[in-house]
This record gives sequence, C-alpha cells and structure tokens, in this order.
Amino acid sequence: MNRRLGIALALILLIGTAANAQTASWKSVSPPGFDYLTGGIDFPSRDTGFAVSFPSTQGTDSYILQSTDKGETWAKRQIEGVTLYDVRFTSPSTGFAVGENTNCGCGVIYSTTNGGATWTPQTYSSTGLLYSIFFTSASKGFITGSNATLLKTTDGGKTWNPGSPNVGPDMDPRKIFFATPMVGYMMVALQSRDWTNVLMKTTDGGETWHLILDNGDNTDSKPTYSSMFFTSATVGYATGREGNSKTIYKTTDGGFHWTKKFAAAGPSIFLSMGGIQFLNDSLGYASGDEGTIVRTTDRGETWKREPSGTSTALPAMKFLDENTGFVGGLFGALIKRSIPLVPTAKFSVGELDFGTVESGSKDLSFTISAENELGVTVEAIRIQDPPGVTGAFSIVAPTSASNIKVPPGSPLTVTVRFTPKPGGAADQHSTLMIQTDDPARSAVSLLLLAQQGTAPSPSALLSASTLDFGGVPATGSKEMTFTLSAANRAGLRIDSIYIEPKGSNGDHFTVISPTEPFPMAVAQGTPLTFRIAYTPTSAGTSSAADLVVKTNDASKPMLTVALKGEGITPPASVDDRDATSAPLSLRTLPNPLAGTGQIILNIPTPGHVSVALYDLLGRRIGLLLDGTSEAGARIIPLCIDDLQEGVYYCIVYAGGRSAVQEITISR
Repeated sequence: MNRRLGIALALILLIGTAANAQTASWKSVSPPGFDYLTGGIDFPSRDTGFAVSFPSTQGTDSYILQSTDKGETWAKRQIEGVTLYDVRFTSPSTGFAVGENTNCGCGVIYSTTNGGATWTPQTYSSTGLLYSIFFTSASKGFITGSNATLLKTTDGGKTWNPGSPNVGPDMDPRKIFFATPMVGYMMVALQSRDWTNVLMKTTDGGETWHLILDNGDNTDSKPTYSSMFFTSATVGYATGREGNSKTIYKTTDGGFHWTKKFAAAGPSIFLSMGGIQFLNDSLGYASGDEGTIVRTTDRGETWKREPSGTSTALPAMKFLDENTGFVGGLFGALIKRSIPLVPTAKFSVGELDFGTVESGSKDLSFTISAENELGVTVEAIRIQDPPGVTGAFSIVAPTSASNIKVPPGSPLTVTVRFTPKPGGAADQHSTLMIQTDDPARSAVSLLLLAQQGTAPSPSALLSASTLDFGGVPATGSKEMTFTLSAANRAGLRIDSIYIEPKGSNGDHFTVISPTEPFPMAVAQGTPLTFRIAYTPTSAGTSSAADLVVKTNDASKPMLTVALKGEGITPPASVDDRDATSAPLSLRTLPNPLAGTGQIILNIPTPGHVSVALYDLLGRRIGLLLDGTSEAGARIIPLCIDDLQEGVYYCIVYAGGRSAVQEITISR
C-alpha cells in the first residue's frame, strides 16, 4: 500500500462518512383557487419566471403568471379573448407569448419589453393559431402553428414573416427545437392523414426543411410524438404515446431512427408523456399524464419515477438547474422541484502537497466557499498531528480559526505553512481538520504532505581544463570556447574572472566574454559560455596563462583553465617556400573559426588548382579557387558570414592529388 493511500484510509476510519445528500421533493406553488392548464413556462432569470395558462375545460381567456421569488409564489394577469399555449423570453426584459384569438380562431402574439409589466399584441400575416415558439438567439426565432404556419423573425421579434417554402398546406407544424443555430427539428401533423406525426429537419438554420421520419398513417399502435429535446446535433429525445403507453424515445443519428427507452401503460390509449428537458448530456427530466415525472442520469437509457403529488396531466416543464424545476398541467397544476437549501461548503482542494522543502518554510493556500445564498460557517480549523509526532505544519490564516462566516461570493482563504524540523523524518504528514455547518460536510479533513530534504551546495562543472590554441600567425588571432555549468539547483555564482600570465608572453590571452557585471548567476540547465582569444605579437614565441574563475562552490572556489599557444610566421608570398620541399597541403587559420580567416595552401607543382568547401552531408557549399596556379605557398581569404555553426571540410585538388582540412565554425 502506498503512503498516500494508507494515510487516506486512516483518515476515513477516523472521520467516518459525510451525511447523506438531502432528498428532492415536489410541492405545489399554484396560485390559490387557480384551475387553468399551464401550457408553457420560462425563466429569463433565476428569480423571475413566467407561465401561460388557459382554461382546463371551457373559457375564452388566459392568464400570464409571473413570479419574482424563484417560483415560490405567482401573480396572475388575465388576458381576455385569447388562449395562450407557449411563452419564451430572449432577455430579462423581452418576452413573447403565442396562442389563439378565440374570437376569430386565428393566432395571436403578445410581447413585452419591460419584463412583463405590460403585454402588447403584435400583428403578422398568418391565419393559423400558434402552438410553440423557439429562439436560436436573441434576434432569430420561430413560431409554429396550424394551417402550415411557420413564422420567422431575424430582428428579435419586432416582425414575423413566413419561415420556409418547404412547409406545405397539408402541414400543421406543432413543436420546434434547434440543437444548434443551424440544425433544427420540427414535429408536424399531416391534416390529410388523420393528423399523422412526421419529423422534419433543417441544417441551414431554418431556411429549408426536409422530411426525415414518417411512421405511416396514424394508428393507435404507432408512436405519436408530443415534444422533444436535443443535447447535440445528433442525440435527441422525444415524448409521446404508443398504444396505451406513455413513452420516451431516443435518437443517436440525427432523428432518422428512434428507440423506445421508457413505456408506462395506462388505462387509456390517449395517455401520453409531454414535457422533456435535459440539463446536460446525462441528466434529464420528463413529465406526462397521470402526474408522471421521471428522471434519467444515464443519457436516457433508464428513467426513474419521482412522486409528483398529483395525478393530473403535466405537459409543461422548465428546469433551472439539476435540482430546481417546474412542471405545469391541468386544473391549476403548477409544481416545483427543489432540495431545501442548507449551508453548503465547497473546498478548492482535497489535499495540500508541499513537495520537498529543504530550508526555510513554504506556504500553501486553498479556499472554502459557499455554494448558495445561505452562506456557510466554518466552526473550527485545526491541525491534528499523528500520535507522538510534533508536526512541522501550522495555520497561517485565518488567524481566528472558529465561527467564521463565509458569505456567498467571498471565499475564505486558508493558508498552511510547512517548516522543516531539525532531525525530522523525511516523510512528513498531518491532517487539517475543518468543521462547518454544512450537514454533508460537518467534519472535513485535508491531507497535509511534505518531504523534508537537505539543501544541496553550489557545484560547478567545467567542459575543459585546458585550451590549446596551437600555432597562430603573429599577424592574426584565434578564439576558443568552453562552458561552465551548475551541477544542481543550489544556485551557482561567479564572483570574478581574470587571467594570470605564466611568463613574459602570458598577456597575449584575452577574455572576450562573459564581461562584467559580477557577481553572475549560472542556473542549472543553462551553461555559461566563455570565449577566449589568443593574439601573439611575434613569431617563434610560446605563451601560457591560467584563466581563473572565482565561484561560490565551496569545494572548488577557484577554478582554473590552462591556456597555451604559439606564435608562427605566416607565408607572405609564393616565394617564401620551395615548391618541391613539401607535398600538397592546406590548413586554416584560425581553427575553430569565429570570424574571417585564411586558407594557406602549399602547391608542389604549377597547374590547375581547385579549392572548395563542403558540409557534413558532402554538399559543396562554396568554390574558393578554380584555376591555374604557380607552385609554392598561397593564401586564400575565408569569409564565413553566410555559414551556420558546425563542422565543414575544405578540400584542395592539384596535380592529381588532394588534401583535406576539417574546419569548425563556432561563434
């Protein structure tokens, strides 16, 4: 068993399990004496909701219900001469209700722009009564209705116009739902086929609609759909009936095929499921006749009943979150699902792992926040060390660790400090105990973990102990490099750099880089490059010196790199050498090469000479000489401005022979 798992199991045994989550319940929030049928519900904000209702039996007027206290109570506004079936808001101030003018049997649209304070009828060109309304954005929406009515707005509901040429005169569009701004679905009843249900689909934002599902002529044994909800462009759910069963169906291929996932038989073939809504891909609710309310948590594969407290039909549904929702139906039914609010605490972490701390101390923080408007009280915070151990953990904040009120929106920050103790164990652990008034989290423990380590000392590594410049023409200069690295993370520091000559010619060496200011930090993984130049003043002389680097490495405070070189006489002309005294040869000065240099040739016999530069892949990248040359020594200038750092080869061909020189370019 690993260390963390063992400690966690011990904590579970010590603290026990949290209280069970509270059970949701449904309660009636209908206005007293109200017996109308609720057809549509919408909440433009968490506090404010609207519902439209019409007579359950007979009548020629409707009510618009409004709540301003999270649906606990509802005020009634009577609209005479109309039957309203659906309501939808695009903002807290702008909303629409649709239905039927009972005087003419035609449709009606009411709108508000002041949050429901007043409702005004709108004019539009259609004769059919209106069933449902859906907005894909604040500006674009659709209304379905009888007599082939499909209205569309693109100006936020100011004007409504016919929506699609694909809706024929035989069609009665009933419900409409858009899974995305472009992909939408519409349930349509066909008048000429005894109101048979078919399903149409759009993939261009409602410009055109096409038939994708037709179950055949309407019979009691075939599915009849009531409502639908899609969680994606391809995955959706539909409520309805089949025979004498209330049913729920699921599609995973964009509506072309549907599988029955729920069926509840009843005494009548006219019983049906109605409202449906999903809060995420997995969690959904549906309602229907006989007071049926069901819930799924597995993407609609299984559905479990919830007691609704009523036996009437429930076709309307609106959920605000996974726990709070409203269902409406016949005879004044308007019920609310909620879990009674209790203080609820949220912790940003489940443990604090300080890692390895070698010296000093280390602080880590986390937050405790309130999940609802009740806030939460932190009754106590303390550290509980293992038996017989004086821990290195302490609470830095809050300074008062009891009865701290945490209001919503203002999390409490808790800071814990770990300070290594001399002689302490390498593995350190303890428990931070927190008591709150959250019934489900009355005693919470956070695991505290740390590794007590020993800080490493600064340590330096040199890439070379000697720089041998070889022979360098007295008229030239040569540069060489080496690196100094930090062997660990302790923090290497260079305090100074200087050259200590050995003999009279030791001052021919110069530090090109690095330069001041000192001290200079060298981080692990980022070596520091030293560039040293050798410039002899005369030929036939040898030079030697030590480069001294002073660091904070206690074991090697004074690092030295030996420097040596020799001044030579470069050939000045072809007459300086006897062509017959040496074979074909070449060399480059300096080498390695950082700037301009020279190629020195010795040509034994006169004739054609070719000198070229090649890279490691054998590609010729430059032709330096190609022509007839006299015998003897010859100097060719070499410019490397266009070449990258690396290794190259210079090859000379003359008199049927060749010579090769490796050249290193290091800037």
